[in-house]
Amino acid sequence: MASDNRTARLTRRWAALGAVLGVLVVAGLFVHPHHPHFAAESLYGFWPLFGLLGGTALALAGGLALRPLTRWEEDGHDG
Repeated sequence: MASDNRTARLTRRWAALGAVLGVLVVAGLFVHPHHPHFAAESLYGFWPLFGLLGGTALALAGGLALRPLTRWEEDGHDG
């Protein structure tokens, strides 16, 4: 029973998130950038794609930079 309730709540949250994102995508069709500095900025969806790629690059770079600090040797727990 508790699992069904949790699943229903998560489904509603994902649906609400999808609805908000859908509204923002439609609103993006009507809101135009005031003065793009580069030609690519005037393309529809440039900034969301830029944010996705930038965030992914930061996550990958952070993981690679922290890997030496978080790696354990196989016998590291033996003492």
